[in-house]
Parts: sequence; C-alpha cells; structure tokens
Amino acid sequence: MPQYKKKMFQKAGFTLIELLITIFLVSVGLVGVLAFFNASLQSNSEAKNELIAAGLAQEEVDLVRNIVDHNYLNGSDPWYYELSKSDASDTSWCTGVDREIFFGDGFKCHSKAKAAVVCFYKNDGYYYQKNSNCPSGTSYETGFSRSLSISGYDANNSGGAINLDDKDCLKVTATVTWNSRTTQAQDIICEPRQ
Repeated sequence: MPQYKKKMFQKAGFTLIELLITIFLVSVGLVGVLAFFNASLQSNSEAKNELIAAGLAQEEVDLVRNIVDHNYLNGSDPWYYELSKSDASDTSWCTGVDREIFFGDGFKCHSKAKAAVVCFYKNDGYYYQKNSNCPSGTSYETGFSRSLSISGYDANNSGGAINLDDKDCLKVTATVTWNSRTTQAQDIICEPRQ
C-alpha cells in the first residue's frame, strides 16, 4: 500500500518550474496593464492641456475681434484703431489682449516684448495674462504663455500695398505654448459690414 500512495502523489500538484513560469506570465501581464493605464493617464492630461490651450488661443483672437467691433460701433476711430496703421505697416504695439480690456478705459492692446504668462485666478475662475509672475495667494501660474501677432492681409488680391481703409484685412494669430508644445488660432478680420 505505501507504494500505491507514493505513485499517486508523484503526479499530483505543480512543479517548481511550472510555478515560476506561471508567476512570470502573470507578472508580464500585470506590467502590460499598468503601462497601458499610465499611458492613458498621460494622454488624458495632454488632451486636457491641448483643450485649454486651444481655448486660450481662440479667446485671444476673439478679443481682437471685440476691439474691432467696439471701434466700428463707436465710429470715432477707424475699425483697426489700437491694432494697426491703415497700411498695416506697424502692428508691433499690439502683442496681447486680455479680458481686462472690458474694464476701465478698456479696449486697448498691450505691448509686450515676450509672451505673457497666463494666470488662473481662484476667486473668479478666470484666466488672465501677466507680464511677470502671477500674484501669490489669489492666483497661480498655469504653465501656459500666450502671444499675439497681427499682420496685413490682402483681401482684394491686388498684390499691392495693404490698405485697411480700402477693404484689406488683418490676419490675427494667437500662439499658446506649454511644456515645449504650441497651438495657434488664426483669423482674418476685416472691417465689419453694415
């Protein structure tokens, strides 16, 4: 009888090699799943940043359009006032606009030598541009910076000099950078029509 029990237990159970192979395969599978989740989280974070950057760039272009509409509706200044001269030869003084144009004397461009830091103000939930660091306590830096470029656009296809008083337009490009990445929003803004 002892021989029968010995034979019965020899074939039952796992060997050490089988157990090691199983542990290895399960480990490789878990590492793959964890790598997938890590890549997914990074992708979600980048998608969020791209969405914020696209919104910030579009906001900059829309604020320029708002300046044009304000100038046109008030009628005292040319529609491109604060943005360019009539021949679009000098657009360098308008390198940034912000929502603060709606307050105070407002509707003015800011001249900055570099891209402005974008701050998020905790109290009101808005993004603002600052030339330097964000005020501590009430806001924090978002990691985004924003700049604006305005140039003449030959809407008449005349091939000659740009004349904003003769139906030529402005080409507005807002650039947002973050983490060595860039996104842009562009628009062609012409004199509003009645």
